[in-house]
Amino acid sequence: MDVNDSFLETALSHAKVAYRAGHYDDAFFLLQPFEYSDDPEALFYLGNLVADNQNGVSIDSSAKTLLIKSADLGYLPAEYKLRHLTTKNIHFWWTIPNRDLSEIPDPDILESKAKKGASNDIFLLGSYLIRCSEREQRIRGVRLLETIATEIPEAALILGNVYIEGKVVSKDEARALEWYRRAGAAGLSDGVLGEARVLFDANGSCYAPDKAEDLLLNISNDNTGAACLLGKYYLENEKNPRIFQKGVSLLRRAWDSGSDEAGYCFAEYCLEDPKNDEGRRIMEVLAQRGLPEAVFRLAQMYNDGGSVLPMPDKAAFYFNKAAEIGNADASWELARLFLNHRKNQCLDSVKSFLSQAADVGNHDAEYNLGILLYREVRDLPLLNDDSSKDRTEHKKCWSIGNQNGKFRHSEFGQALEYIKRAALGGHAEAALELSGFYEKGIGTNRNFREAEKWCFRAAEMGNAQAQYRLAEMYETCHQQSVEEQTVVNWYQKALSKGCWKAAYRIALLYRYGHQISRSDETANKYLQIAVEHDVVPARYEMGISFLNGWGVEKSLTKAKSYIYQAAMLEYIPAVETYGKIMLDNNSNISFPDDALLKDLFEKLSKNGRPEGDFGLFLLYQRGIGVPKDPNKALEILEKCAENKYRYALYELGLIYFTGNGVQKSYQKAMNLFLESAEKNVDRALHMTGICYLRGYGTAVNYKEAFSFFLRASEQGFLPSYRLLGEMCENGVGVMKNDDEAVRYYRLLANAGIDDAFLYIANIYMKDNGDQGRDYAAAQNWLRQGASRDHAGCCYELAKMYLSGRGVVYDPGEGMRLMHKAANLNHKDALYYLGKAYRDGMFQIPVNHQKSLVYLKAASEQNHSEATTLLGLMYLNGQGCEKNPIAAYDLLYIAAEHGSAEAQYQLALLYRDGCGVTQSYIDAYMWIILASVSKRANMYASLLRKEMVVLLTKPQLDIAQTKALKKFRNFITNETQNTVNNDVAPCLYN
Repeated sequence: MDVNDSFLETALSHAKVAYRAGHYDDAFFLLQPFEYSDDPEALFYLGNLVADNQNGVSIDSSAKTLLIKSADLGYLPAEYKLRHLTTKNIHFWWTIPNRDLSEIPDPDILESKAKKGASNDIFLLGSYLIRCSEREQRIRGVRLLETIATEIPEAALILGNVYIEGKVVSKDEARALEWYRRAGAAGLSDGVLGEARVLFDANGSCYAPDKAEDLLLNISNDNTGAACLLGKYYLENEKNPRIFQKGVSLLRRAWDSGSDEAGYCFAEYCLEDPKNDEGRRIMEVLAQRGLPEAVFRLAQMYNDGGSVLPMPDKAAFYFNKAAEIGNADASWELARLFLNHRKNQCLDSVKSFLSQAADVGNHDAEYNLGILLYREVRDLPLLNDDSSKDRTEHKKCWSIGNQNGKFRHSEFGQALEYIKRAALGGHAEAALELSGFYEKGIGTNRNFREAEKWCFRAAEMGNAQAQYRLAEMYETCHQQSVEEQTVVNWYQKALSKGCWKAAYRIALLYRYGHQISRSDETANKYLQIAVEHDVVPARYEMGISFLNGWGVEKSLTKAKSYIYQAAMLEYIPAVETYGKIMLDNNSNISFPDDALLKDLFEKLSKNGRPEGDFGLFLLYQRGIGVPKDPNKALEILEKCAENKYRYALYELGLIYFTGNGVQKSYQKAMNLFLESAEKNVDRALHMTGICYLRGYGTAVNYKEAFSFFLRASEQGFLPSYRLLGEMCENGVGVMKNDDEAVRYYRLLANAGIDDAFLYIANIYMKDNGDQGRDYAAAQNWLRQGASRDHAGCCYELAKMYLSGRGVVYDPGEGMRLMHKAANLNHKDALYYLGKAYRDGMFQIPVNHQKSLVYLKAASEQNHSEATTLLGLMYLNGQGCEKNPIAAYDLLYIAAEHGSAEAQYQLALLYRDGCGVTQSYIDAYMWIILASVSKRANMYASLLRKEMVVLLTKPQLDIAQTKALKKFRNFITNETQNTVNNDVAPCLYN
């Protein structure tokens, strides 16, 4: 056929373009004139079209004839393709793992022929046997191939593949290399290619990439597989542009030579450049040829976008096509596509695709199918439904709760089975879900050991939520034997993966000394991390740090700022605490934001949150942001208490206990405290204990009191620790036990309550019978308290040195410590120094002026003995001019506070009319009180006898009546002081 050269060259060029684009009809039309030509490249492409029977092409020449002619003309790709064709129908079938064995001749015929000893027949039988299902037959096939591998190089090639795959026999890289080298030495380039693949395996024992590169370089011009493998190897070397481009060229050349694998790799390279459309075109060609990887990759491209515009319909088409040819990931992606774009409309299709993918071991599909089945039983929306009331519920089965056994095993069994399959396959999220199923008894019996095991597996896989949950499980004592640092370590692993709430949990561990040594500074460091990542409870805790001065300088301003931020996000503890801070009588700091507090409480109230009602009560009670209205406040509180809000019950109990705005009723207060205590309000537990201890509104019951104090202490309420210590120390409600008392006081000391050092020291200074007093231990605890500038410890330690009790008498050290206690405003120390300077005690000179200074300071703190002594100094003119009137005023104050000495001196003043109008009646009244006091001096009785003769019977009756009334007032005041002291620790402000 006569055609000019330029026409042929143009036709061939267009034919190659059409062939690569998958337009096989056009390619065949352009190549037909070359059937009888001598152009090796044209003959090669025409032979390929005939060999692959693309679009039913047909010409006179066979594919083998065309390829032989092309190979004879020196075109190496044709020689490779020819070798492939000549073995295809005889023994090349072994390279296709799932090839139908019915294509092979009858095995009985193969057996009979092989017995004659012909190598080719033995080869065919061995090739057949290695694909049988019985292991003995596969081993026999290997042995048969080994006998003729020296004669038939293809047998050596098959053996190399068998030993490297490790499916027929145990994997043995050394044996595989041996057989590949034999095949290569016999002229099979695929043998050299197999050897290079083994040497390129970085996880293998024969890793030698340089040697593999040399092998591939020798055959890359003849073997497209070699060119492809070498090209992929070079593409990994991005740091060397020259080598990288060489890899691109090799892949392009192998693709031009008909290698689909190379075409796929080359297309992936092209797809990295969004402007390069060649990658998409090559993928479409490969997808049309049915290459599974290309079909799936094309689906991903249309699903994710990037180099092409996202087109869900096209993505669904290609995913469906990939699923039809057995790609499990495609079934899974198809299910995801339906979930993302079709929502609830195609649930059956979604389940079908998930089932297909799950049946072939796709763990993502198993996991999501399990979740879907679970949500079906619970009648919950699909995972991506925007109308879902709880979009995160499927993620945390362990947060759902067992709902009193409503999760029947039969209903959730299938969901559990799929999730367990995924978990066994190493799916971290599935392992975490499975942990939740076991913990809550969903579809199975509750089993905390299994829950911990699967949570641990998920955590080991690096799942941050699992690491966080595992730490929570360990922290809440599902595992009693866990080391303390383990909990922190798991939280820190979760934190390193961006689980910011783990920083909050670590902070709490350091703050309260759970599982690790307490450190407020470290706690605040982690709280700050959590705050920076919007963990709302962390803002609240950071505010608490500034409120109490834990690890930071105490700042009410900063505390309010942090707690306000958390409150505005409707974090309930912050709402309550912020209201308490604002309503504190000692707080004079306000913010413009305070006005929003009423809006917040009203919003919560409208949403049915009792915290909102309780907050409004506090506002109206104190007049913050609204006019002060105690009646409205009480009305809101009573309504809130009717709804059994625990803090409202407690607050209403306090109102009845103190009689603030209502008639005092210890009975009503006790009942309300009990209700609140049942809801574990720490102050309510403590006040219920107080009621049982003192008999407020109920009969005295020391055992019940101890029980409630114990429960309050378990909530961390510190005043309860003190009372527990006192009851153990004095044997009230429990057996007397000083060791237990010390233990409770130690807990107070560890919580930063320095009074505890004095409590413990007092126990050791008591006479404990056979054990006696332990002054050394007492001194140790007092020194610890004194080193922390605790005034009481300094005072008691000073008395030990000044009396020589338990220590060497040292008035110098004693007075130093006494001055330190006085400088810390300890009223007993101030009185002690005032008395010492007045009388010249402990080797110090008399100094009435200094005495007056110290006694005045003690008197200002209602120290009755100091007030009495100060009055006597004014009366006698010691350190000042005599001033009977001032003396009377001071002595009267001290007498009203129960000082027997002041009462006696006041009786003398009334008798003599010194500083006050003379009155025998008042003198007799005060001397009666002084004489019946526990601290009455010996002169009080004598003065009383002397005064009797000075009064008439009616005057005596009047004096005695006034004394009785005054005595009752003393009792009432003392009782009220006890009540005030009891309730003081429980008042919020």
